[in-house]
This record gives sequence, structure tokens and C-alpha cells, in this order.
Amino acid sequence: MAKRLSISDDMDLPLDFVTERIAFLARTGAGKSGGMRVLFEALLDAGQFVIFVDPKGDAWGVRAAGAGAGYPVLVMGGDHGDVPLESTAGKFIAEFLVKERVSTVLDVSDFGKAEMIRFVTDLANTLYRRNRDVVHVFLDEADMIAGEKFYDPHCLEAIQLIQNKGRHRGFGVTVATQRSAMINKTVLYASGTLVAMQTTSPKDIKTVRDWLEVIATKEEAKEIVSALPTLKTREALIYSPQYLGEARRITFKTFRTFDSMRTPKPGEARQQPKSLADIDLSVIERDMAATIEKAKAEDPKLLRKRIAELERAKPEADPKMIERAVNKAVSEAEDRFEALQRENVRAINDLRGRLDKIAQLASLNGNAPALAEYKRVEPHVVVDRPAPRRPVQINPSGSGDLGKCETAILSVLSQFPEGCDSGKLTLLTGYRYSGGFKNSLSALRTQGLIVGGNTEVMRITDEGLARGPFPELPQGEALINYWLNHPSLGVCERAILGQLIEVGERGLTADELCERTGYKYSGGFKNSLSKLRTAGLLAGRNTETMRASDHLV
Repeated sequence: MAKRLSISDDMDLPLDFVTERIAFLARTGAGKSGGMRVLFEALLDAGQFVIFVDPKGDAWGVRAAGAGAGYPVLVMGGDHGDVPLESTAGKFIAEFLVKERVSTVLDVSDFGKAEMIRFVTDLANTLYRRNRDVVHVFLDEADMIAGEKFYDPHCLEAIQLIQNKGRHRGFGVTVATQRSAMINKTVLYASGTLVAMQTTSPKDIKTVRDWLEVIATKEEAKEIVSALPTLKTREALIYSPQYLGEARRITFKTFRTFDSMRTPKPGEARQQPKSLADIDLSVIERDMAATIEKAKAEDPKLLRKRIAELERAKPEADPKMIERAVNKAVSEAEDRFEALQRENVRAINDLRGRLDKIAQLASLNGNAPALAEYKRVEPHVVVDRPAPRRPVQINPSGSGDLGKCETAILSVLSQFPEGCDSGKLTLLTGYRYSGGFKNSLSALRTQGLIVGGNTEVMRITDEGLARGPFPELPQGEALINYWLNHPSLGVCERAILGQLIEVGERGLTADELCERTGYKYSGGFKNSLSKLRTAGLLAGRNTETMRASDHLV
């Protein structure tokens, strides 16, 4: 087994380089893919575990014989894959690779950009959680999944996990791009070793210069940058302060495996490899199937889906089991009822004690007659609660000369003499806090029917009450159904609101909401949270536990 990594006739890298963070930067045709293939082969010669994420579909040639024999590397996906690859399988593939530790090319060239991002996000996150041994991950054309201006925050975070936090877990990471200016700089600058090959674009050269001015001396930066446009094919300047201590100019060796990266000339038939390295696919397929089944069994989303399927199946229930479940539910309800009674008794007794003290003070001061003696509430006495209002629809034609929105506002305020703020008003009337709603508030205020500004608590006046009687508004389940089917809410908002209502006062964090709804924590998801918050349906910031409005739970 090789003790060092041979990449050039005059340079060997130490074996510890397997856990280094490397950046390959070069224009198209400068030999970047060939240089990476040389490093790939060197790592395999040293018996290291390698995962190569290939968006171009040309890394599979490491399996085939060229000037030398091919390597027993598993190829997943693409035209030359041993097994197919799905964009949704990133988590399952990572579980399998960590378990089996078989070097693999993951050909994602058939994936769209969104599919590629999803796959890499799941792959990197799961690798970080599961892997504890040495592994080197190649991310070719990394600007496609982690661009400077256009990127998915979850994918970027997953890549940063294996780059920045993964080293103590055995990770080495190589990122490569043809356009240095287009790759996300947090990903690029996380690399400790720069492999710069021929670069001619002014913007790309500037990116290299900006980076080197921070990590290298002025002389080193100037030497590397000035040489970039004149480097020949396969030539590279390697700058690795930790391992080399200086910039070194090398020419990569010719890789030994099949040249699957070669662009055919006009009229030339594409060459095919004469032989492929043997690999026991029967064992791999069996172990992969077992890993996927295990991962599915532990996946919360799939479990919830299975539970839903079983519930829809409605199997015949065991009468004794039903009886036990009912008895348990009744017992738990009785315990909760008694606990609530005790809480009410304590609260009422405390309030009446306070009233007694107020009465005594008022009597002593001669400002008011002593308040009547209040009888203590005995334990376990039920405190009467008002009967729930029957939900009815607001009169669509309005009330008299009032429009529908004005009638709805007065209907709410007539039932809440203590007043409502704008959030509560929009929730209970079913209107959004928009220009039309604010115009209705202004019209009612002008007529003297309500008091209080839009940013204050608003109350109905006697003149406003005289415009009644007003229809009662939806409450309870009727109000919940009203909002879950409201046309102003999209699919994402309804999914979020439904989950928050389901858990009640406990609330959910953003991560828990994403897990339950199946959405990613992206700009669209955050916009849905903001929309619900503006409508008064959601309380709590995105960084906190969020809950549905008190009126809905």
C-alpha cells in the first residue's frame, strides 16, 4: 500500500492529504479533470475510501483499463452505472457507503439542478452524521450546487459541515470549478490547499488574487497570479501552507485509467473501454437493499405515510382493545378535569383574598363601603363556563349602509368590549390586513363607530353598538376550517397552520415544521411563515417555538 500520494514525477503528497480540503481551479481544457483523476487514483492506490460526486458523467473511466488496469470502484447512475441512482436517494446511499466503505462514483449528470442539490444535501448531511472513519469526497463542478449568487442554503450548510466540521470525523473534501468567480466563496475559502491551473478570465483571476492576498505573502500571491494565464495543459501551481510551505509548480502525471473525459473529434467514433475492473454487484445490491429498508423503517416521513395508509385501511378492531382504549381515555380525561378544577379553585380563592384586602383598605380610607364578604369556593366545585357561541356566517351584504368588511369589524368588536388589536381583528373577521381593511377601519372611525388607531387596541362605541344587532362570527372548529380553506392561503401556509393547530400550545420550531410538512427551510417557506404571522394566525419568530393563534387552539 502506498505511503504517499504520487501526483507528479517530482512531487509526492503525504498520506495525511486524504483529510485535506482542496480546491481545483482551472478553465475548461486546462487539465483539471485529469489532475483530479490522478489524485483519485493515488488515493485508491493508498487504499483510501473515496466518494466522487460527478455532475459531468465522465468520472466512471476510473473503473476501466487504460494504460493501466481499472479500479474496483462502484459506479452509480449515468450511462455507465452498475446500479441506477435516484435524486431522492442521497440519504440511503450515504448510509450504504458508510457501512460498506466501497469507493464510488456518483454520476448525477442526468439530474436537474434542483435534483442535484437535493441529492448532495441529503448525502452530505447523512455522511456527516454517520461517518467516523477517513473518507475523501470529490465535488466536481461545485459551482452548480454551491454558486456565489444562486445557492440553496441547506445544501451550502451541508457542504460546509463536511468541509469545516468534518475533518475530526475523517473527512477530506476536494471542490473543483471551471469558473472560480461563480463558486460560493464560503465553500472556496474553506479549502486549505489551492491547485490553480491555467486561468484566463479576469474575474476568475481576481477571485484567486483576492483569496491569496489573505492567506499568502504578497510575493507568493503575485507569483501565482501572474503565472495563471501562461500555464500549460496539466501544469498547476499548488499552494499548501500546511503541507508544502510554499507555492510549487508541477505537471500532473498522466492518469492510467480509461480516458472517459476525452472530447471526440468530428467524425471520430467515441472510444469504449476494453475491460472493466471486477466488482461483486450481487453483494452490493443485497447490502444496499438492506440499508435502504433499514433507513426507510427509521424515516419519520415514511412512518407517518405508513400510519396514514394503515388508518385508511380500517382493519376490524378488537372490541376488548377498544374498551381498554376508551377506559384509558376516560380515566385520563377525568384526571385532567380534576386538575383543572383544583387550579380554578386556587385561582378564584386567591382573587377573592385580594378583593377582601381591597375592601378592607377601601373601608379604612372611608372612600367606599366595604365590599361584600365573598364565600370561598370549596374544592372540586365546578366553575360554570359560558356556553360556546354558535358559529354563523357574516352577512355578505353588510348591515344597513355598512359594507361587508365594516359589518364584520363591528361584529367582532361588539363581542369583545375590551377591544382588539389589528391582528386579532383580521383573524376573527377573516380579512387580511390590507389597504381595503385599513380603509374600512378609517371609515368606521370617521363615523364615530369605533375608537383607537390601527396600531392600538380598537373598541366599539355606543354609536357602533346601536348599529347592531350583529351576526356572530365563526369560532372553534368553524374558525379553524374557515382558515384552513381560506383562498388567501397557499398549500404551504395551510400545511404549516394545520401542524401548529394539531400540536396546540406546545408549538413547533422551524426544523420541526419542515420535518412535519416536508418543506425545506427556504425563502418560500419563510415567506409562508411571514404571511401567517401578518394574518395573525401564527405567533413567535422563526428562530423560536411558533404556535397557532390562541383563538385557533
